[in-house]
Amino acid sequence: MSGVGSAEGGFSSAAGTSTRLRPAFARAAIGRLKDLARSGSGSPFTRVLSIESGSGVLVGQLARAGLNCWAVANPQAVALELRRSLPQVRVASATLTALPIQSGEIELLCIGGGFERALTESALAEIRRVLRYGATLVQVGNLVDGSVDWVQNLDALTSSAGSSSLWLESPGESAYFAEPTVEFFPNSVPSSVNHELDRLRADLHAAAIASELQVAVLAAAKELLTAQADSSGAIERPQDTALRSWRAV
Repeated sequence: MSGVGSAEGGFSSAAGTSTRLRPAFARAAIGRLKDLARSGSGSPFTRVLSIESGSGVLVGQLARAGLNCWAVANPQAVALELRRSLPQVRVASATLTALPIQSGEIELLCIGGGFERALTESALAEIRRVLRYGATLVQVGNLVDGSVDWVQNLDALTSSAGSSSLWLESPGESAYFAEPTVEFFPNSVPSSVNHELDRLRADLHAAAIASELQVAVLAAAKELLTAQADSSGAIERPQDTALRSWRAV
């Protein structure tokens, strides 16, 4: 039992760090998700399902906005942490291909980054099963504004290290969903050189970049970011909350 407790405690600590490094989504974007959730049924008790990777930022915002939220997470340690941090949300541990939900019960299903490769044909079929006809699948993400010079230069560094930021391209021509629409909501946030380096360090680690290359990339990034910051190390991260949505057909 002590081993399990240690593992869960370790995940709890990591989840706290993940939440700190992932800023909230734009309030206007959350309002738009509320509109999408209620557009079909008109009921304030509409069920919203969020597929979570661990931070719980999105489902937490949706729940605080008054929506009836469920969350699915995998592995079990992720679900346990979400139950601890979000007691108002019904949380289950499951995979995308075996959702513990009856057919047609969900009005809005939200999914974040990191799940692109998990959206197989069988996963899309299962997502479609739990969605009511005409309900919405939405990918939600905070995307840094790549038109800003220092962001372009930072992207060039991470791209050379083999790191990439994926944005869901499927289901583009799925039999289960109509063509997607994309909306952007301004969501720039105050940050700092150290904060941005923490984010980059986490991305490089997740991409399994060699430690020697990580050191070099982080050193170059620190120089770049410091040149953009004020005397206290503060920096503004230009970003938008992006919603890519598909209607179930």
